[in-house]
Amino acid sequence: MYVRELIRTHIPTASPEMSLQEVLDIMDIHQLVLVPIVRHDGTLLGTFGEENIERLLKEPSDTSTQQNDIALLINRDIPVLKEESSVEEAIGYVQRHGCHRLVVVDDKGKVVGLVSIVDIYRAKLGERNARE
Repeated sequence: MYVRELIRTHIPTASPEMSLQEVLDIMDIHQLVLVPIVRHDGTLLGTFGEENIERLLKEPSDTSTQQNDIALLINRDIPVLKEESSVEEAIGYVQRHGCHRLVVVDDKGKVVGLVSIVDIYRAKLGERNARE
């Protein structure tokens, strides 16, 4: 089984020019814990999620942060999966990086969706049940 069979497509993305408030609004409206931040050509620049919010909560309150471009606050060094990756590769990524959600990209680096550890585990269970 491949990641392309598991991904959740049509995930809202944000641009690096957006404010923190705009990205928080996307997260709230769509009930997301992670938003891919993409360049104008659709390629991944980074992500903003709950771990970023946790980090902001630990910092001294600063109203200017809310006006900053999200590009200053995102995670840029993030693991990504290719849509042709296997479920076993996805499991390896989760184990190595401790991620609960992974961004999935096509062969040009454009974001095609997200896959969660729940999606990956369900696929693993399905494979195991199919063998039994």
